[in-house]
Amino acid sequence: MTARLYERRSRVIEFIHESYLIEVPGRTLPAGPVLESFAFDDFSRTAWYRQEREGDLTAYTEGFEGPGRVRKTFHRLAGDPGRYVDADEVDVHYVEPKVIARTNFRTPLFMPVGGSDQLLRTNHRYDNGHPFYDQPERREGHYYAKRDGAGTVDAWDKSWIADKDTTPKVFLSFDGGRHFIDARDVTWTSD
Repeated sequence: MTARLYERRSRVIEFIHESYLIEVPGRTLPAGPVLESFAFDDFSRTAWYRQEREGDLTAYTEGFEGPGRVRKTFHRLAGDPGRYVDADEVDVHYVEPKVIARTNFRTPLFMPVGGSDQLLRTNHRYDNGHPFYDQPERREGHYYAKRDGAGTVDAWDKSWIADKDTTPKVFLSFDGGRHFIDARDVTWTSD
């Protein structure tokens, strides 16, 4: 069976940039390919994807576990422009990259609100022990919590002045700034 090639695209949905992969029309790898090396990036880890159709082409958007979602891994082939291949359609011989950190427990995800320093809580979480492979983007400073009626933190707002209502915080993003987690919720691996 031939392996379909995909390319990375981006779209904006409600002020959030969303990367997705779409099939490259008329481009495939020949049957029986074996990958000896590829560029490891955020699509190379196994994740949940929403499978969609754009005309006659198949597209995959990373998401969270739920109805109609599939577990997929994509590998970026060498070259420019970068093309991706579905790991289920090729044989891969490589050494998996080293895990540098893991979550301590089910960790809530916060998304940045466009153009501000606010981090808004989402309905999604990383599972306990979720692995990370790349150095994160950091946001740090004095933040104050906005809580709901039950005391759950709904958002973190950055303050330029430290006072009794603020807390020194560090937030980490391992997915290019799309979602952040509290640095206290991560354990770093050691050699």
